[in-house]
Amino acid sequence: MTINNITRLSAATRSPSVALIKFNKLRSRQKGGLVFAYEGFEDPIFYAMAAQRCGFKEQFHPLVLNGKDMVLGLRKLLQESIEADKGEGVAFFFVADFDGLKGHPAGSDIYVTPTYSIENIVCSVASLKSLLNLE
Repeated sequence: MTINNITRLSAATRSPSVALIKFNKLRSRQKGGLVFAYEGFEDPIFYAMAAQRCGFKEQFHPLVLNGKDMVLGLRKLLQESIEADKGEGVAFFFVADFDGLKGHPAGSDIYVTPTYSIENIVCSVASLKSLLNLE
């Protein structure tokens, strides 16, 4: 196998069509409920706890897609799909950063954190003071 083939195969794993395959696989296994699409592997833990604390009662299934481009790509494919339900029942979660939504339109199906990392939401001045006092 040549380096070019390896590079092409590696790039193909980061294609939004791979995200769509993962989405369809999840939907075929999990009937009903919402799908929450995340950028990273650590995101579902935070958002599940946040949903629980807010009293969110709906059933939801996490879908980790390994990056903002994959999540945005899945959203676009679902919105453009004739077969899909235009992405209804799917919410997309992003961490705020320098590139925003990369030219994609905002919508009620998107949540962007108010800070540049989830850790900044969890931490507060009081918790930081407490940790420093323990030191």
